[in-house]
Amino acid sequence: MGKKRRGKKPGIPPKLPSPNQEIAKSEDISDKSDAWTRLSQQAVLHSHQHSISGQVHGFDSPFPHPEVVERYEKIHPGTFGTLLELTKNEQKNRHDRIREGLNSEISRDSRAQWMGYSLVLLFILLGFFGIYMGQALYAIALIIFAAAQLVASLYKHKPVLPSEIKKD
Repeated sequence: MGKKRRGKKPGIPPKLPSPNQEIAKSEDISDKSDAWTRLSQQAVLHSHQHSISGQVHGFDSPFPHPEVVERYEKIHPGTFGTLLELTKNEQKNRHDRIREGLNSEISRDSRAQWMGYSLVLLFILLGFFGIYMGQALYAIALIIFAAAQLVASLYKHKPVLPSEIKKD
């Protein structure tokens, strides 16, 4: 099993020269080499003789470049006005969805606060009812539990003042 050489068999492309190698000139291509090698050498020679140059311009906007807009306006007048209207509608829709999401979060938090308040009030009332019924030990434990929950919720959700924020 010998070493396989690139470009000698169909399906294996010839190895392209590196940028430091010299490119074969048309007179360097010998007639003695096989057809596949000659064809690949001519392709490499041909590909290096032509170069492509161009410029890239950047344009960062939600709208097309003004030159493109001008061409569209020539084809179909009012295209840019329609594009502006669609963009305004999309932005309004996005703002409405964000506002709706924030309102639902506020509503959910408010509902949770009212439920917690109602449960604490219910535990305190049950505690006083237990005292009235003669179960003082269980009633006092229920009142202490409700008071502890109330105090914990006040400290847990204490708002942070800007002066309390540590700056690095």
